[in-house]
Amino acid sequence: MKSSIEKTQVTPELLSELSRVGWFKDKSLIAVLARADFLCEYCGQDLILTFNDCFNAQKDHIIPKVKGGSDDESNLAACCLTCNTLKWDYVPAGNSRKERIADVIIHLVEKRKEQEEFWNKYRNLIKR
Repeated sequence: MKSSIEKTQVTPELLSELSRVGWFKDKSLIAVLARADFLCEYCGQDLILTFNDCFNAQKDHIIPKVKGGSDDESNLAACCLTCNTLKWDYVPAGNSRKERIADVIIHLVEKRKEQEEFWNKYRNLIKR
């Protein structure tokens, strides 16, 4: 679901400026986002392309903390607000970070489909 606009170039200057202006006050969030090249690891959304995207940038616990996940860097993924909300407390299958993220992506494709069907029903009721 990548944007048709060219991807943001992540440079040391960009990281320094984001930190300097306090855009992302949580330093671990900047680290997680930078590792993912400021893209949602689940849907590919550029998380710093626009003003709105920056506000939607989050870090997700791949294995949710409420299900025993840790704050360890290997259990954190850069994600957009939509993916984080739809994933909620889903515990992905897999033995590696890569396998778990792949499983989350499959789960989120289904969740997005369900939500689209749900909202289409209501959009039809209000004729939008």
